[in-house]
Order: sequence, then structure tokens, then C-alpha cells
Amino acid sequence: MKNIIFYLMAAVLLMTACTDDRFVNSEVTGVTLTETAVMLQIGETATVGATIEPAGAKSDVVWSSSDTLIAKVNQFGGITAKGKGTASIIVTTKVGRKVASCAVYVDAIRVTRIELDKAALYMLPGDSATIKAKLFSADPAKAPTDTVVTWTSSDAKVATVSTTGGVKATGFGNATITATSEDGNFKATCLVTVSKISVTGLLLDKSAIEGTFGDEIQLTATILPDNATFPEIIWTSSDSTMVTVSATGLVKFVNKNAGTAVIRATSKDNNIFWKECTVTILKDMSGIVETIVWTGPYTITGWANPLTIAYAKFGNDLKAGDKIRFYFQSLGTNPELQIWYADWSGKIVDVKLAAGSEYYEMELTADIIQKMKKENQAWGDGGLLMQGDGNIVLSKVSVVTTVGPQLEPVADPSYVFFDFDSKGSWWGDCPQTVENDPAYSISGKYFHIKCTASSGWYGLFWRNAGNGLKVSGVTANNWVIKYDINVLGPDIKSFKIRLGDFWYITDVNANLKKWYTYTAPLSGFKNNNGNGTPITDADIAAMGTGGDFGFADGGSGGEYDVLIDNVRFEPK
Repeated sequence: MKNIIFYLMAAVLLMTACTDDRFVNSEVTGVTLTETAVMLQIGETATVGATIEPAGAKSDVVWSSSDTLIAKVNQFGGITAKGKGTASIIVTTKVGRKVASCAVYVDAIRVTRIELDKAALYMLPGDSATIKAKLFSADPAKAPTDTVVTWTSSDAKVATVSTTGGVKATGFGNATITATSEDGNFKATCLVTVSKISVTGLLLDKSAIEGTFGDEIQLTATILPDNATFPEIIWTSSDSTMVTVSATGLVKFVNKNAGTAVIRATSKDNNIFWKECTVTILKDMSGIVETIVWTGPYTITGWANPLTIAYAKFGNDLKAGDKIRFYFQSLGTNPELQIWYADWSGKIVDVKLAAGSEYYEMELTADIIQKMKKENQAWGDGGLLMQGDGNIVLSKVSVVTTVGPQLEPVADPSYVFFDFDSKGSWWGDCPQTVENDPAYSISGKYFHIKCTASSGWYGLFWRNAGNGLKVSGVTANNWVIKYDINVLGPDIKSFKIRLGDFWYITDVNANLKKWYTYTAPLSGFKNNNGNGTPITDADIAAMGTGGDFGFADGGSGGEYDVLIDNVRFEPK
């Protein structure tokens, strides 16, 4: 029975196989392709057909690629080029597993030329621009595969270029920007011209300044236009022994004598553009006076051993800003010093003295001075008390004060041409008298002028200077005019000195209420009411035979009360 069923099933299978077309003539002996090699560019397509052998044999086939990054194939033999290189397109029969292949050679779409959207660029320093590059293949309809471009500049000091063609003008001159294709090394260039923004002018904020030793005045120069390529300014002083000037225009008065100098600001880019400021250096008549009020030595050995100095020792003319200087010797390391009011009513200073220092200064205020006085302390003679933790030896105590302008002696009486003892003959627009008041006078007579100024320059007094005016050896650059002055009035703001037709304009101190000597450099005298050409040696020599000398004041509506004496020439 089992044998009968087996044979029946075999018969059925045999009948089925004979009627399926896929297995008719099922002996597949091979497969061939219509192409053994295909050459493509990236993006192109091609189709390869497969033939089953022998004729009449049938079988489905499977298509594959050895490298799909180079070429892909679909199940109908359609090939698409994907990347540069070589790949094999393989066909395999399902029946018999027969194989055939086709070599596919894929090449990039090659660059044949490169062009830039700009052949030339004209820029100013600091400007930016962008250059765009375009790559072409042999077929205008096809874009090249490799689009990498390298950018370079022939001179980065003139212009730089980024990896994307961004150009930055960094200096001035010419530079060539080059774009190079990675594929084929094709080049295209753009000439960049960066023009310098030239200086067209220079301004200076001050045309004249004056000061005394130690003063500092800032000058400011402005380059035009404000975007000039080279805005640098060169500062120079005509006489660095009198005034110096920094690279930023800071003028420092470095000489205590009177004189003049010129500060010049010059464009570094174009030295035809410059401006000058005339500097008048006034004689420094200030100073520091130190007066010893107590001498030792005195050893402060502990808190129970203080030193007291009565107020009267310090004098009665103490003022705020004065300093009391305590000279000491330290026997230990950083000893402590305390300064009290003499009646122990308050501690003023508590300080650790620096190792190696020689003195300690205490600056006075109006309040400290008031509390130092005898009448403002509970008992004793007022003053100060010093104590410490030991190891301090006081050697002396002094008062240090800054004094203002001082009266100077006459260097050569023969060059005094107005002293009011023997040389008078004055006239003027205001009441004037020759006086000898012990409250104000230095010695002998002086001239006293009192007037109410008008709105303009108002003459105080004049004299024909041709009678006995000694000018031998006097030169504009090396001599000065000096006079002793005591301003009693409230507010002289501008004072003008006349020497012939030449004027010197300055300020005098209206707050001192004491005699002092004023110095006016002859080189500062100018014609045209003080605004023109400086006086020369020949002009000065002419004063010996004729010419006027005098003073005038710039009116500001105030009353002027001035004492003047000993007008003379002196060398610097």
C-alpha cells in the first residue's frame, strides 16, 4: 500500500514540473551581459542586459554592485554612477547560480575653468567685501563634481581673504586674491587696490598756554578726516629744558625760570599739516619753608612718658594744609606713635612708624589748629602731646608750610627804569599817587593806582621810556622784564604790559595781598595788541632812544587797587 502512494505522488510532481515554463529546458549553462565595461561620469546612467544560456533556458537573475558608493544597479540592470572609482556590476542566475559581471568606470565631472564675479576691487583700509568663485565643466549643463576652491592673498598686509572669499582691507597698496580649484588646479585672480585715506588737516585746541614749574596742561590735536589711515601725531617742544611734551600732548613745565617755548603737533602722515601752541613759562616763586619749633633728643620709653609741646612753640600763623613733621629714630621694629591734644581731649594720630623711616608728617586742618590753641584746651598751654610704646627717640619737630610768590632782590640797579624814588613822570586813565606806606612798602617809594575799569582794556599809567632807559645787551630770548607788585584790589583778571608797540598779556595774583616779583619774558611780547609778531632785539634796542612803557588792565567791572615798584630788565 505504501509503495502505491509513493508512486502516485511522484507522478503528480512530474506532471507539475513539465507544465511550469520557468523550468522548461532547466539546464542553465551560463549568463552573459550586453556590456563588459561601461564608462560613466558621476550622475550618469546606463543599462546592461543579461542573456541566459543556452537559448531557451530560463531563470530569474539577481543584480548587485561591488561598491554602491561608486555605482548602483537596480533589478532591471539600470546603473547609476554615484562616485569616482571602479565597481563591478554582477548578475547571478537563480537557476544554476551562474555569474557574469560588467566593469563600471566612474569619473568626476571635471573642472575645465574657474571664474570670479569680480576682476578688481577698490577698497579703503578697514573695508570688507566678498568675492564669489564659479567652476565650469566641459558641458555647460553639468556642474563639476569637485567644487573645492582655495583662496590666497599675495600680500596679507594689504588685504586678507577667508576660506569663503571674504576680503578684508588691512593696509594700503595692491594685493592679488587668487582662487584655485582643487580639481585641475585652475586659477582666477582679482586685483585688490586699497587706497590710503590721506590727512587733510590738523586742529589744536589751544594756541597759547602759560604756567609755572610743576604745572601740567593737556593739549589735544585732531586729525582731519577722522578716518585717516595714519592719524598719528608727532609732538615736539622747541625747548625741552623749559617744557616737555609727551606722545599724547601732555605739556609739563620743568623749569623754575621764566621763558617761552613752542609746542608743535605735526601729522605723521603729512608733515605739511601742523599747529603750534605758544607756551609762556612764568617764574616759579613758590617754595616750601620748614621751621624748627622743638629740638631734642627725647626718648619716649612708654605710655607714661609723653612729650608735650606748647601751642606757642608752633607760632601763631599756622594754616590748614601746613604739616607738622616729627623727626625720630626707631630703636625697635615699627614702634607705635600717638599724637594727642595736650590736655588729652582727643587723639589725632595713632600710627605704626615704618621701619627705616626718618620722620612722620601730620597735615593740619582748620579744626586741628583750633583745638591746639590754649584757650580751647581744658588746662595747660595748649599744643600737642606725643607718647608711644617705647623705642622712639624724637630729635626735632618742625612746621612745614608752602609759601607763594616771593619778592626778589634787584639784580642790577642800572637796569631799573622805574623805581618811583627818582624816576617818575607818569600819567594815566586812573588816579595814581607816589606813596611810602610802611604797611605795604618794601623800601622807598612805590606807585599806587586805583581805578574802576571799563568794559575793555583800561590804561593805568604810562611814561615815555626814552629818557634814560638802559637796553644795552638786552635780548628778546635771554632777558625778562620784572616788577614788584602788590595787588590790593579784589579781582585783577588780565594784566597787559606795554613795551613800545609790543604787549604781553598775563594774570596777576589778586589774592596774596603782599609784595612779590612778577616776571614777564621779553620773548612773549608781541605787536598787534599782543597777538602779532614777537619783539626782536632791534625793537628792544630802539627803546633806548624813545618809546613808551606802561600797564593796562582788562576791564571786568571791578575796582583795581595796585602797588608797583622797581620795573627793570634782567637776564633769565
